[in-house]
Amino acid sequence: MKVRLYLDTSILGLAFALTDEHGKILYEDYTSSKGAASLSLSLGLRSALEKLSLNESHVTLVVVSKGPGTFTGIRIGLAWAMGFCTKASGRQLLGVSSLSCLASAFRQGSSHKKTSILLANTKNTGFLASSEENKSHLSFVEECFPEVEKGETLFVDSFYERIERLGIREISKEDLARQALQAMISQVNIYDQSLVAKNSFIEPLYLRKSSVEEKKQ
Repeated sequence: MKVRLYLDTSILGLAFALTDEHGKILYEDYTSSKGAASLSLSLGLRSALEKLSLNESHVTLVVVSKGPGTFTGIRIGLAWAMGFCTKASGRQLLGVSSLSCLASAFRQGSSHKKTSILLANTKNTGFLASSEENKSHLSFVEECFPEVEKGETLFVDSFYERIERLGIREISKEDLARQALQAMISQVNIYDQSLVAKNSFIEPLYLRKSSVEEKKQ
């Protein structure tokens, strides 16, 4: 049996799922605790495979989020996924933006032509993912809240609860991470043939410098 591993450590904690080749979820787990990605990734996967009476050899594709999101989380997820894929000949690796997948999934279920999601990074900064028709756009938002177009649905996580504007739907980071994992599965399943490729390296989407790099300026 061939299974796919979906992994997102870019939003909050660790979210992963195992599916069959058609996107049917066989197992999923989410841990929001700090450091969950580095501490629980290998153990969590091993436990999940054992419950399904499978082993690592059954994993033929790894789909990992390359960001944007938490700087450390992105690095951990990508490094683990690349290492895991080198352990088996022919195992494929695919990097996607979980935030872009989520924006696309929300737009497909919305009456609006454009849907955007704002993921808070700090109190005054965040990452904005927008989806319109077959196009998506990612940007880093700093200091000010972005203008919302008429008819646009904007999803904002709880860090921006102080903002009062019509048309905003608030989602916690915990729910955002869970829904992003589901969106990765659905979007990859939709565009399966065009997305899957053998990649030895995936360029991370940081959209901002690390705290160490910022201090050097």
